[in-house]
Amino acid sequence: MSISLVELISGHVSYRNLSFNKGLTGQLRASIGKLTKLVHLNLVGCSFFGPIPDAIGSLTKLSYLSLKNNSFSGPIPPSIGNLANLTFIDLSDNKLQGSIPVSNGTTLGLDKLLKARHFHFGNNQLSGPIPPRLFSSMMAMIHL
Repeated sequence: MSISLVELISGHVSYRNLSFNKGLTGQLRASIGKLTKLVHLNLVGCSFFGPIPDAIGSLTKLSYLSLKNNSFSGPIPPSIGNLANLTFIDLSDNKLQGSIPVSNGTTLGLDKLLKARHFHFGNNQLSGPIPPRLFSSMMAMIHL
């Protein structure tokens, strides 16, 4: 059964910690992109699987995103590069595949996250080297 976070989180909520809620299961729906007031989203240790929807890139007020310890699979959505206010991102302990996306002029990438201080991607099935373009002297990164 897919859970609709839009139904679960309503109104003007800006902070949502639903971590370790094993009742949250299924695929994360594209409707997550409608939660545009969210600043903090913590879904650590739930039971989500499948791809992270591109619509997550619509949550432009997010400063904290943790999807750690689920079973998300597929590539990291390049749309996460839209989250210019993000200071913390944790996608570790999933089944994500492919390379870490970086922008190339026509597509977004995580190199656009200039405010990011923490990047966590460990314990996935990512491939290839860490792209040098992921880092910029304008970034505030302290932990990778």
